[in-house]
Amino acid sequence: MKTILFNSALLMACATPLAAGPWFHHEFGELRSYHKDWLNVCDSSGTGPCRAVQYKLRGDGDTFFGESRLALMHLGGTDFVIEVYDRGLNPLPEGDLVFDFGSEKVVLAPTKWHAGGADLVNVAETVAVTDTVEAAKLVELIRKKSRLTVTFVVEDAPIAQADFSLRGSAAALAAIEALKSE
Repeated sequence: MKTILFNSALLMACATPLAAGPWFHHEFGELRSYHKDWLNVCDSSGTGPCRAVQYKLRGDGDTFFGESRLALMHLGGTDFVIEVYDRGLNPLPEGDLVFDFGSEKVVLAPTKWHAGGADLVNVAETVAVTDTVEAAKLVELIRKKSRLTVTFVVEDAPIAQADFSLRGSAAALAAIEALKSE
């Protein structure tokens, strides 16, 4: 019995990417792991959908919603949907969503994103990039870069802005992809 448990643990460790925290079961019934500034959350003890999330917490102690949140929802394979939450964001249909990685910028016209979450439009202070081609471009940059500023711009004027650390994002995404390919 000890040999079987050891072999299972060894296989799990080998399947975990470098810089990845171990998967653990959370009291909410989720499988989770930490990767530097990122948290992976997989519903239904890992058999449900997974997402990699980076939160910026508020200074007033409210840790439930935080100040901002960048979530990469795994659709399968290498496909993701991206959600951006920023406290106070009131997206307007004529605005652009700008993803600034420092050395590269991606500007998404209103036809490439929608207000609300990936599955629900009635989610306050949130926008979603559900176009998998655009999301794939962004996810590739998220894997490679170290910082991201997301700005919502209307008529060349920034309306809202959220900064995110991308430290650990590549390991977080690789861990999800490895878990889902098993």
